[in-house]
Amino acid sequence: MGDKLYGPDPALYLEFAEQGWTARHSALLPLTRQALHCAAIDLRPARMDYVLTAPWPADLARFAERRLNLPAAEAQALIDAFVARTFAANATA
Repeated sequence: MGDKLYGPDPALYLEFAEQGWTARHSALLPLTRQALHCAAIDLRPARMDYVLTAPWPADLARFAERRLNLPAAEAQALIDAFVARTFAANATA
């Protein structure tokens, strides 16, 4: 979602590089950026006792509500549960 390089038309990336965001981009891409989010990063393998987390970004929350019918609070709860399971499993590894 929102990926100008791997989106629905390969010419979008070059157009964006040359002209910036255009009406054509708005028509073809549902987001102005890639739909990527780093919910957490585990620094323990680097011998730093930290697991850093970041909340679900507002623009992705709005996108999920509008396009996927997924309320922001529910999306955040799913993300939090995934992070908890993933990093709890890796705590003993």
